[in-house]
Amino acid sequence: MSSAVRSEQASEFYFLVCDRASQFTTSFDPVLADAGIDVLKIPPQCPRSNCYAERFVGTVRRELTNRLLIINERHLTSVLNRYLAHYNHRRPHRALRHIAP
Repeated sequence: MSSAVRSEQASEFYFLVCDRASQFTTSFDPVLADAGIDVLKIPPQCPRSNCYAERFVGTVRRELTNRLLIINERHLTSVLNRYLAHYNHRRPHRALRHIAP
């Protein structure tokens, strides 16, 4: 992958939410700051801090990627966009009167 494509993809991100695992050392912070990405660390010893993102990722894995053969990045983007529309608007929610949040 060329550096122009990588820099273009990096410009789409504004935040990196990470836990306090050892693979995310402080040496990453200046590199990400140069790319305009803010590093947000979840509080220590709070495993449920990132539960909403983890639940969504788990749902996408179970309902989408485990059932499809993704051919390339363009196909993945298309499939994810259609699934997001379904996930946020058309699927039944457990909220009051099954209205989307």
